[in-house]
Amino acid sequence: MNSVSMYQSGNAWQNNRYAFMSEFNKRKGIKSFGISKKSGNHYFHLITEKDRLHNFLNEPEILLEVERRFSDHKAGDKNRVFSNTVASQPCCFNLFAPLQKNLSLSSSLFSGLLGKPAIVNEIVIEFTPQTNGIYGDESIGDQSANGGTDADVAIFYTAGATKGIILIEFKYIESEFSVCGSFRDDAKAKKLRHRCLNGGFYEDLISPNLSENKGRFECGYLKYKNWQLTRDSQVFDINAIAGSAGCPFRFSGQQLWRNLLLAEQVAKQRNLDEFSFWVLAPAENTFLWNEKSSNVESEIRKVLTPEGNSVFKSLQLNKDFFQVLKPLANDEWTKNWLQKFEEKYLTDTAI
Repeated sequence: MNSVSMYQSGNAWQNNRYAFMSEFNKRKGIKSFGISKKSGNHYFHLITEKDRLHNFLNEPEILLEVERRFSDHKAGDKNRVFSNTVASQPCCFNLFAPLQKNLSLSSSLFSGLLGKPAIVNEIVIEFTPQTNGIYGDESIGDQSANGGTDADVAIFYTAGATKGIILIEFKYIESEFSVCGSFRDDAKAKKLRHRCLNGGFYEDLISPNLSENKGRFECGYLKYKNWQLTRDSQVFDINAIAGSAGCPFRFSGQQLWRNLLLAEQVAKQRNLDEFSFWVLAPAENTFLWNEKSSNVESEIRKVLTPEGNSVFKSLQLNKDFFQVLKPLANDEWTKNWLQKFEEKYLTDTAI
């Protein structure tokens, strides 16, 4: 077997997790380690398919849910979710698959997080909006066989007579959100980048092209419904956007923009009374929110309406979420699951 090493690349939080998970895997008896597609090297944080149950807390029910979701749904890279022990997707399944099966526990959890009594009716992991279903087109116009704006988790709930949805973006070690595809750093896009940075970007690039006609636009999001939905949104302040010193969605705000629009669009199409979009990440992953000497959350809030600011939340996995969930465990299986989750993902986090 080729030599195995500990992967080291990225920020302090990422290297902390690579180091911790390397030791965790060896301590749990993993003997064979996976290969990076990019480098071809073996790393201790990567495991092989025969040990895939290890990546799901050795709980067969969680692995079965992962396999079921991949069998009938676009859900990303199956090999990565089986083999990468620091990836966000298996972590997300490890947290939400048991909650998906225990809606009573989920109802207590989300009642605490929402600050009001709520009944969780359904949890969908790897939620993809319908484009031609019973709700019509609830997407933001960018769905394809392999891409489009989705959500890591969708929570459907009722609170009294109120019906609502929470879309969750789950991040574990990522250092950024998805960024704008049109705002590329290459010679071909240099002219467009200058216009995106211009204080008059909206009048220049966007407002003249808000017809329903399809065509080739310099801003790639005009070929979808992003800008039409933004213009009509109760979440985004179009005047604040138009008055910005440059497009507020050219960096990490792009993914937050898309997910907020999706939450609003799904709620509208399904005739729901309220909606929210939450980002869930470890408290130590401050790198996710730092971008070019500014804070991603602060910047996106500048172009939200009061309603938008109320429905958008940044929650800390180990504090806001887990510390509400953990005291609710009332049976041995649940206590054991949460203990294993905490051991794997929420211990030795000092950086």
